Amino acid sequence: MRMGLAAAACVWASLVQGCAPTSSTDSSSTSSSSGGGADAGLIPEQATPVTPGAVLSLATDVITSTAVQTAHQLPTGEVLFSTETGVLRVLPGDTALPVQGNAGAVLAVAMLGQDVLLAGVQGMFLVDGHVLTASPLGNALVAADVRALLPSGDALWIVSVDGLRLYRNGALRSVTLGEVDVATAVFSVGGDFDGLPALWVLHAGKVLAVQPTDSGVNAWQVRQDLLPTAMAADGSGGLWLVDGGDLHHQRGDGGWEWLRLPSAVTAVRADAWSGDVWVTSQNGMFLYAEGGFRPVTLPPGEVLPGTLGRLLVKDTGLTQIRGRRLVSISGLPVGGVVEVPVTLTVVAEEAAGVAAVAATVGDVVLEVSDTNTIALSPALLGEGEHVLDIRATYMDGALPTRTVRQFFVQNVTIPTWAEDIEEIFMQHCNRCHGDIPGATAHRMNTKALWQAEITDILSVVRSGAMPLGADALGQADVDRIAEWANADFPE
Repeated sequence: MRMGLAAAACVWASLVQGCAPTSSTDSSSTSSSSGGGADAGLIPEQATPVTPGAVLSLATDVITSTAVQTAHQLPTGEVLFSTETGVLRVLPGDTALPVQGNAGAVLAVAMLGQDVLLAGVQGMFLVDGHVLTASPLGNALVAADVRALLPSGDALWIVSVDGLRLYRNGALRSVTLGEVDVATAVFSVGGDFDGLPALWVLHAGKVLAVQPTDSGVNAWQVRQDLLPTAMAADGSGGLWLVDGGDLHHQRGDGGWEWLRLPSAVTAVRADAWSGDVWVTSQNGMFLYAEGGFRPVTLPPGEVLPGTLGRLLVKDTGLTQIRGRRLVSISGLPVGGVVEVPVTLTVVAEEAAGVAAVAATVGDVVLEVSDTNTIALSPALLGEGEHVLDIRATYMDGALPTRTVRQFFVQNVTIPTWAEDIEEIFMQHCNRCHGDIPGATAHRMNTKALWQAEITDILSVVRSGAMPLGADALGQADVDRIAEWANADFPE
């Protein structure tokens, strides 16, 4: 999210020698509480009345019927919760398994790459599967004082009873944000500020975007024309502010909306892994999703923050609340490390009602079969970290479902013409396209000819139109051709 700089001003923060003299700070120096200046067109002058849509029926997943002390959800959807007997870890719908080790009540969790960091009454721990190991951060922190662990970009913000800390590049440092009282402030991560990840802070009617620098942090005050009483950042780059019962929403493109629901808004909840936002008003609750507000009713109990646009409700047990159906992915290797081609299966709740399933990895669009399987080719993607993004739409008008899975590609063997593609040609194409007697189709027997016609080749082998009069190529061979093309046609 690119924050409107005319609606922001640089403020003092600890470890800051002053804001860098860049063009952004130049424009902020002329900003005013009215939001004038270069961004005036991005901030609306009057509220837009909102007409909510149809009532949305929420799905519930019972996580445990046992009394729960605390509960926290990971970006994977897994839940870590503490009971009188210890800490348990579960993916909703599965059986909760105990975590070995004594963490006490779970106070906060965060996912850092593949690692899960847990702050408990008894210390700071890394959660390896279902085993706790002590974290070195425990030597520098009183874990029992930790209230939130908020990853943002390459930074981990640690909110404690006694202050705010930044863990970055292996160093832990304290951060003081002027007169901000950490004990009463609201913190959120999700949207960027001026193109970079930020920690969002609301205190005494002021909203700050805080970003780490090589020497400390910079902090910017946002929308000085407002006195927000509630705030949340979402996973689509949005920032939500409640002021005077209205919602002020900055979209991911930087533009602002001023929205007025039928009754005054009192609270908002969102998370960094979804664009869905839970809105509480004086006369009811709404879920903002797909650009609209839908009335919802939560079951009784204490509402806890979740991830992926979900909530947790603690009553006699623990329940997950969601406005979207579940979609899961099976077939990824344990640990999420992919070294050879694998076939994944998309498992959708109420599968008979699914209209379409789309799958992407970055800019690469993956083909989804009629049976919702996906051929994942590591060589086509290249080595490193990737995110598989699955989106399902439904025929009955239910909210589309999106799920993501992080995985890592390593030890990839890149196909070559001499060792892979020419062999495919000789086995399946040579009789018609080779330089041999009886071959009547146009020649395709060299690397240069394949490279020139690779788009058409991939199209016909994927559809099964070629080889003509013979069995279609296996998926492994089709993948090797695509991988070879993606690798720029190695010899």
